[in-house]
Amino acid sequence: MNSNHPTRDPNVRPPQPPPATGQGPPQPPPPSNLPLPQVPGSNPENYMMALGYVMGTPMYPSGSMNYVHPQLDQPPWPQAYSRGTDPRYFHRAQVQSSPMAPQEQPFHQPQPRPTSGSPAYAAREAVPREAVPREAASRETHQSESAHDERSAGARTAANYPRKRALTACDACRIKKVKCDNVRPKCGSCVKNKIADCHYKSDDPYRDYSHLDAASSGIMMKLDALIRDVKEIKGEKTPKSVSPATPSVRPAIWDMSISSILQWKYFQQCSGMSADTVASKIARINSRLLRPSPDPIGKKWRQVSSPQFHRDIESLIAANVVSLYNSFFLNCHTKIPILDIQQILGMFEIFILVKRADPSLTLPKILDDFNQGDGPSSIYASSLKTCGARDLPYRRDAYKRLCDSTPFFLMVVSLGLLSTEIQLNNITEFANSIAERDSLSFSCLASNPNIPEGLPASRMELARLLAEYARYISILYPATAEEHSPTKILYHLLLSQFELLALRPLAAYKEVVISCQQMVYYLEEAKYKPLDEAAQERTNLLFWGCLKLENELRTELSPSVPSSGINDIVPPIAFPKVPRSAILQDDNESDVPGELKALSYNYVDRQSWYFFLTEIAFRKVDNVMYEDFFLQDHVTAQTWDTVEFSSYSVWHNVVKYLNQYNGIINSLNPKVRDFVLQEVNNEQIYKNIKKKWTKLKSPTSKEPDVLDQLDEFLMDDDLLIKMQSESIIYIKSRIVSSKLLLFRPLVYLILEDKIEPAMLFEAVLSVLQTQMSRQNAEQYLSNDEASSSHDSSGGFSNWDDVELNYQNLMQAPNVYQRSYPDEDFSSLIEYDVPSKADPLNFRLTSVDEARAKVLRAFVQHLISIPKLFMPKMLSHRHPGSWYVIRNTVIGNIYMFLLYSKITGWLMESAGNPLLQQLLSGQADVSSPEDMAKMVDSVISKQSVMSNLEHTSFVLEYLKDECPDCEVYLEIIKGLMKKLQA
Repeated sequence: MNSNHPTRDPNVRPPQPPPATGQGPPQPPPPSNLPLPQVPGSNPENYMMALGYVMGTPMYPSGSMNYVHPQLDQPPWPQAYSRGTDPRYFHRAQVQSSPMAPQEQPFHQPQPRPTSGSPAYAAREAVPREAVPREAASRETHQSESAHDERSAGARTAANYPRKRALTACDACRIKKVKCDNVRPKCGSCVKNKIADCHYKSDDPYRDYSHLDAASSGIMMKLDALIRDVKEIKGEKTPKSVSPATPSVRPAIWDMSISSILQWKYFQQCSGMSADTVASKIARINSRLLRPSPDPIGKKWRQVSSPQFHRDIESLIAANVVSLYNSFFLNCHTKIPILDIQQILGMFEIFILVKRADPSLTLPKILDDFNQGDGPSSIYASSLKTCGARDLPYRRDAYKRLCDSTPFFLMVVSLGLLSTEIQLNNITEFANSIAERDSLSFSCLASNPNIPEGLPASRMELARLLAEYARYISILYPATAEEHSPTKILYHLLLSQFELLALRPLAAYKEVVISCQQMVYYLEEAKYKPLDEAAQERTNLLFWGCLKLENELRTELSPSVPSSGINDIVPPIAFPKVPRSAILQDDNESDVPGELKALSYNYVDRQSWYFFLTEIAFRKVDNVMYEDFFLQDHVTAQTWDTVEFSSYSVWHNVVKYLNQYNGIINSLNPKVRDFVLQEVNNEQIYKNIKKKWTKLKSPTSKEPDVLDQLDEFLMDDDLLIKMQSESIIYIKSRIVSSKLLLFRPLVYLILEDKIEPAMLFEAVLSVLQTQMSRQNAEQYLSNDEASSSHDSSGGFSNWDDVELNYQNLMQAPNVYQRSYPDEDFSSLIEYDVPSKADPLNFRLTSVDEARAKVLRAFVQHLISIPKLFMPKMLSHRHPGSWYVIRNTVIGNIYMFLLYSKITGWLMESAGNPLLQQLLSGQADVSSPEDMAKMVDSVISKQSVMSNLEHTSFVLEYLKDECPDCEVYLEIIKGLMKKLQA
């Protein structure tokens, strides 16, 4: 085999394409010559083919809930591997300072679990590996001496054996993940927590499987479980067995869906819906969300297998190559900036080079030639000769990469075609979202709308055909998406992004699960083959990208869908970093032309990396918070209704997570922080959207006058200027969604009368008085002081500004707390070991004071969150559209329920002695009517109605494309009727 040319193993031959039938009338051939301007002053043998567009001039343009995935019945990795550190809790050990950066730790070595700071509810934590019994300790020396001989003899590797430990914690301390002092018969922790059965697994040699390999250990533990079940059936109690409430090793099952809110008793009481009506709506939501979609390949196979289709679609790509990859990098890659831009540009260049040499060549023909044997690729060689291009190593690599990852390449094209820049007026310009998704008017093809006759003139349909073409290639040529490879992982990640843009969350989740499973296999295989620095960096980013995307979808789809299991493995790195390839603009050792390097660096957006790293930080905190509040076990056990939860746990946990979220906000770049915390009164925006929406639906309605249009321009102009980039907008959305979930338990406790009305009203009075004092103080600030403060905020002047110091979030300056002192809990927190303060492991010195502060923070967020919301973003199509819509519906339900509850309290205030006592001590608020006016400034009927009405417009706009939105629309309209009654 000639290694100097792109070839493939002659023994690997994919099946030949089936003969095409029903091709239709012959189509005109593509243009014989694609435009290829020369670079001024460049060597004709070393120019950049179609990328010459930018070498001399700028190219950077101004149905069932019981659905189970067939591949998810069993975890796809060895059991010992699944017992690694859970990334849901992994950050606990990282928030403390460490002399060795987590990025410097070996990739293949599991990180140790923290010994403190476990959440109050740890029902999904993975059980640590079995420790070595004391009677087996004498064998360790002999085993360590013979380890080398065993490896060289081909024995089981060390990865198959659990790591030996000198001491064994008791079963209770293992489960709680706390340090055990190993005292017999009861350890100190069990004595302190009054645990009666302090049992050490090492005391029972028949149940200590630490000396066995992973497979044998798993079999023995399953046998133990079967024996225990049989004994329970017989009415026997297994001696020294773990309590039935002991958590097992399984993925976390969360339940924080919209459906879970509909089941609240107060929602049913307030909305006037019976339990049967609510059950019916939940069933309809689930059936529409979880309805399996038909396989598109089955419907389109004949079309995508036609040679004429191959020529048509590839001529469209070749004619719009610059616009397509530019749209992808600007509108899609910014959401997951983990791809190698230079490699993708190289694939586009070599594709155009081949198409220019012979326009009749198609990707299947190229792949057939590539797989013919051990000789050089004839198409590659002839294309270089025809175009007068030199055979450079980077071109050989690009051609091989194109042939090895053709489905990935086609998905890049598909996403570039479907995605668009921010469109804020879709809801007032299109009848519905289907009309918008089909429009080419603002797509990357708008400047060249010449679509071949055999292809549909629809943006979504063209993108769908490209995605199906990619599936067709992956089925016919399996080597183009090799199993357990980064290419396969990225291909399915891009498919998931496509399905999210198409508003098909279940289809997107299926693709994400495949990516995550492939990632798990890839990490397992990578333990036995070293990766270079660049590959390791990409692996780290790929892992966190997979984890983030799966968990984001599971926030709504769980518990109806299974987890891939990626949550239960050891992360290759505790927190990702921007790769060196993105930071370093030039590489003198590479033969890649400088023009291509400069072009690729144009697409390296620091704000996109900033968004990605901030998303990971929020996701790590979110996942642990979900474990504390939203496990399905808590729903089953009605944890939120317990006295212990409402009296202590909820306040402790809200303080814990507010501190972490605010730590992330404090760590943000000052300009970004200013934008994401900027509050805007949306009432006028709602009015203008309503006018345009009414006109669109009723063409005979009166035209809005000039003053209305001018008001809208003045209102939006400042906000749009400060947006900086689409990525920063999503940081703002992430803060809102995370805090909405954090405060959901408080909303529930208020609705269920587990928080006294007087406590909440006292918080309202305190917040409003603080706001009035702040407004009076701000009147004395001079313009010079304000502008100076703004100018000193800084920006992304270098890559150091992009990196997020996740390990030391709690050490960031309390900028946010200075503006909102009610969220500064430092005086109410006490650590066991102050010198090693763990932000997740603390006690509240005064629960009453903490409760009062948390309620004031809650009221402040009732005022702030609606003003952080950006109404026009709801109709913009992006991969997070469905997620944003879902959170908007939840936020509207919150506001309606809270308004109804508080107004009910005010009506009953005459019979509430605590509230009367509170009013008697206030100078400005002496009656329930005065209190009602105060409450109206926090949450008013008009603001609730405006939000509900705008959300109804958005759901009406989306319901034809996104079926579950129809059910949400019925719920929102029902709440509007109740509010108007």
